Amino acid sequence: MLKLDWELDSPQQAESTVLEEGAADPPQLPIPALLKAFGISRIGDLTELDVIGVPVWFAVRPNSRTLAVSQGKGLSHEQARISAIMESVESSVAEQTRELISAFGSIAEMRERGFFLVPLERIDRCRGNAFSLNVQRAWVPGIEYLTSRPTHAPYELIGLDLRTTFPWDHVSFHMSSTGLAAGPSFEFAALSALLEIIERDATALNELFGIRKVFAQPIQWQRNINQSLDVVMDRLHAANLDARLYKVVSKVGLPVVTATITRPVLDETGTGVRLSGGDACRMSVAEAALAALLEAIQSRLTNIAGSRDDMDAGQYRSVGSRLPALSKEAVALSDLSREDHRGAFRTARECLDAVVEKLADAGYPEIYLFDLPTNMSGVHVVRAIVPEMKTAARGGIIKCKLSDLGIF
Repeated sequence: MLKLDWELDSPQQAESTVLEEGAADPPQLPIPALLKAFGISRIGDLTELDVIGVPVWFAVRPNSRTLAVSQGKGLSHEQARISAIMESVESSVAEQTRELISAFGSIAEMRERGFFLVPLERIDRCRGNAFSLNVQRAWVPGIEYLTSRPTHAPYELIGLDLRTTFPWDHVSFHMSSTGLAAGPSFEFAALSALLEIIERDATALNELFGIRKVFAQPIQWQRNINQSLDVVMDRLHAANLDARLYKVVSKVGLPVVTATITRPVLDETGTGVRLSGGDACRMSVAEAALAALLEAIQSRLTNIAGSRDDMDAGQYRSVGSRLPALSKEAVALSDLSREDHRGAFRTARECLDAVVEKLADAGYPEIYLFDLPTNMSGVHVVRAIVPEMKTAARGGIIKCKLSDLGIF
């Protein structure tokens, strides 16, 4: 079983997809005003700490209620810089309380007042006392996307205020950054949030059991399918690093890819190696492969830099992981590309509607979106919730059915 170091879920942070991987230019944002508005005191370049050369930047927010250090990556330094900033921005927005909360009351009281609530019993991040009708909670407003019906969810499912002195119910809810995304428009942020939820659902069993044949199929990379993917693979090969790509089984039918690269480590037992990993869901398999590789490169550099708040000594000990030889069962990237869903979709809104349709067709018609206030034009943060989709909770616990294993 392959053991990987991923960019971990919250209270660690998840991927920020404010930029399309490989896009020529990032959105024009007022950087000084952005940094000041969201409490970001420093941004910097981590790229040269590694031998790969793919840009990875960091952003520091000292008064953070989650992590103080965020990372971003891209094919250019400007992409990586904006990605790191927006990663920090999305957490900054989700940490707020007064700005997000619109009502207080128990489930019973909220229903008596005529409020529609998200179905807590079908959301993976809820347990135990979350379903109590009489416990007082803080509620955040949103909508059910397909019907535009107003809805409310407990702050613990939407926000990221992890201060221990505040009375959030961490026993009944797992606070997570899964399904939280920032972007230049509501549609772009919502699309990124939903793609991340689909990715986490598809890769949840990989986190539980490791990369196994029943869940993931090796991909044979080929040139001239995606120019940006070729650039990244060439940089990895030039650095004498081996990379693997895996197509992950997804019930939704959109491409989900896991990428792995090696990371040398040195501990008291001597030299060794670990595997850094990244996952991504996109509208095309090549885009997913590129995004997953960029995430794996960022994960590797995050460990090399060691500056993020959630690093621990265990991530620097050898576990003996090696990349296996590419099996004969590997599927060609060109064959998978014939199944792509990018099609004629050009705008974020078109892609968002296509993803919503795929979710509904797969049996997930309920999609809840929460447009979190940023008070800045051109900066949007959205939290998405899709009931019954899997995500890793505290302690690596994952709710799954036998049918999810794909062998029953």
